[in-house]
Amino acid sequence: MQVSAGTAQEAAPGASATLKATVTVNDASTGTKLAWTQTAGPKATIDNPTAESIKVTLPDANTFK
Repeated sequence: MQVSAGTAQEAAPGASATLKATVTVNDASTGTKLAWTQTAGPKATIDNPTAESIKVTLPDANTFK
């Protein structure tokens, strides 16, 4: 199974970006549940982290000073 979040995106502090997972099953896998997580950086807000398409809101500019 392969999962892609699409092409790289940029967003300004305080703005949001939408990510959409594309799942390709290339073996006998049957699991297709998603769980989006943040792995690095200042804490962002992930709306509905188990959905195929999510909105990520970045912290405001003061976080990056």
